[in-house]
Amino acid sequence: MSYKKCLVLIVLSLSALLGACAHNEIYRNELNKCISDSLDNCEKNAIAHHFPNTDKEFHLGFIEYDDQGQLRDRAQMEKVLDTYSTITGTDDVAVIVFVHGWQHDAAPGDSNVESFKQLLAGISHNETVASQQDKRAKRKILGAYIGWRGDSSVLPILKYTTFWSRKYTALQVGLLGVTEVLLKLGRIVNIKAATNMTKSKPPSSRMVVIGHSFGGQVVFTALKQVMADRIIDTRGDRIFQENYKAFGNLVVLINPAFEALRASTLFDMLQNNCRHYPKDLPPSLVILTSEADAVTRYIFPYVGRNAVLLESHQDLTRHICTKDGVAKITIDEFTADRTTVGHFEPYQTHKLAPLQDKNIRKSDFNFRDLKKAWAGQSFGSQLDFEEVQLTHLGRTHPLNPLLNIYVDGSLIKDHNDIWRKEVMGFLRDIITIGITPYLVPAE
Repeated sequence: MSYKKCLVLIVLSLSALLGACAHNEIYRNELNKCISDSLDNCEKNAIAHHFPNTDKEFHLGFIEYDDQGQLRDRAQMEKVLDTYSTITGTDDVAVIVFVHGWQHDAAPGDSNVESFKQLLAGISHNETVASQQDKRAKRKILGAYIGWRGDSSVLPILKYTTFWSRKYTALQVGLLGVTEVLLKLGRIVNIKAATNMTKSKPPSSRMVVIGHSFGGQVVFTALKQVMADRIIDTRGDRIFQENYKAFGNLVVLINPAFEALRASTLFDMLQNNCRHYPKDLPPSLVILTSEADAVTRYIFPYVGRNAVLLESHQDLTRHICTKDGVAKITIDEFTADRTTVGHFEPYQTHKLAPLQDKNIRKSDFNFRDLKKAWAGQSFGSQLDFEEVQLTHLGRTHPLNPLLNIYVDGSLIKDHNDIWRKEVMGFLRDIITIGITPYLVPAE
């Protein structure tokens, strides 16, 4: 083959590869609010209002970041925050944030976008029923979808080669961008809570943050220092047994793709000599990892962080909390630095498996019963939900607000199979437990 032909072939090959790059521009660039009586429509809008005046009503805003962790358009974020600030000025709210992972983005029709809408509608329905049972006003459900370029190629043959580059991008998004919007959303919730407190009423507004895959890394990177600071702040020397308060009210990470060693500090701080946890303390950080997730179980150890092979490691003596008190364990630092947090057995706190006989909830099911059941857990106990059973593994205090749950492979069959109804039902219940407000005494 001649030199010119080789050069032409190289140029054409590079052009084909460049042409195969995934979309690298903002998706939701229309800042006017879209109103829809379904889950469809509103494909280009930064803010949408779905099912207004129904039991499935919710709002959904999109905030997008580029590969360097910078906002695609600050006006997009400000539109979402301004809209939500106006709502919290008059109503109690539940803010639900979702950060997607590898091979997803904020594109119209993306499966994560559509499934998140369904989750919000389900939470709204639960809130409708729960508010009627509590004889209180229904909180507005405000969703926020954090979009970033979770894939850099549209060619199937290249998509699986993007794991390393997308991990680095997720780190950038977590380090440089997402903390701002999460703190601002949290401030919106807290401002409303503070307003309630001035009226001598318990705060009712709540916030939940969910991250999947590298989205879990984004969330954990953005909030790790915030969560550690609040653990220390709530312990203090003045009130040794004061409740642990994490970021917002609940953080959920599903098949998260980051090293167990990065979570070691939080695990150690929350074990801390089998510290006491009160029965009214809901879960604050819930990690769900499927045993069938080959990406985080088998691929990650070899491409997750190459520098680990050049670093020195040692065995660490740590403590866990058992029914017989504090027990020593040894942590292999090298293994913890190569294994994702969900697959690292010493840090696993629970097992989630299918329930043999499903619990069919009657129409008069009281959602406060979920919170009562949660408060009644003990070492090694089993807690039944609608279609799944949560088993405590006896390595932490039963009411420790950090749960690292190993999920049966039949419930989550691979890395992206996170939206099955059994898991979504469990997730809705965990969120309900986490955001259920304290009962307001009758006046």
